[in-house]
Amino acid sequence: NADTQGFPLREKKIIYTPPSLARAGLRAANTNKISLMVESLERLQSRTRDPPAVRGDSAWLREQIRENGLRLAELEKLGVALETLRGQGAELLATMQASGNRGRQGPFPSARRIQERVEQLLSQWKALWEQSEERENWLQGLLVLADRFWQGFSDLAATLGDIQQVVLEPEEAASDPKAIQQPSPALREEIDSLQSELDSLGVLGMELMSSCGDLDKPDVSRLWGLFSKVRTIIYFTAY
Repeated sequence: NADTQGFPLREKKIIYTPPSLARAGLRAANTNKISLMVESLERLQSRTRDPPAVRGDSAWLREQIRENGLRLAELEKLGVALETLRGQGAELLATMQASGNRGRQGPFPSARRIQERVEQLLSQWKALWEQSEERENWLQGLLVLADRFWQGFSDLAATLGDIQQVVLEPEEAASDPKAIQQPSPALREEIDSLQSELDSLGVLGMELMSSCGDLDKPDVSRLWGLFSKVRTIIYFTAY
């Protein structure tokens, strides 16, 4: 054995941690976690509190949806962490109840304070999550509207360009002004249809801009300037 071989036996030291000390360590750890979560929640709230003015531009809306998606991903992680912390707090409270630990302010005051704080944070988290989800749905709806409008406007402009080309080519080829003919009935009908499309597109544009909030924004002024220009071109092309 070890003694006969000249090697003294080493005594194993067992470090005993009293339950009260272990619980105190867990409370301190939970308190630190709460502080970190408060910082994260406040940071996300500040990013949500004052969103930028909404624009009816598809590219801008897609960027806002991307940023809001990142915020939702952060919130999801924070929600999981808060639920975990609530479970740990409940376990700590159950352990203290089993041990009969009581404080001057009533049964288990420190553990109860932690639980109450976690519940408050979860309530704030839920409100922020619902707000971010609502914004996500709103932005998605605006994007559908913006895509429809700008695609329709692009198609309308392309059709108008083709019609102008059909009208202008005979005028450029004619040397005698009397030889310049008015648009044919078929072309006139197509121009009238174009006017109807422009009216429908105007309704869609108004819906888009109204959804954005402020009808006096530069984006709206630019939009109605384009509409006015197209209407003028259609009128002179037809008449």
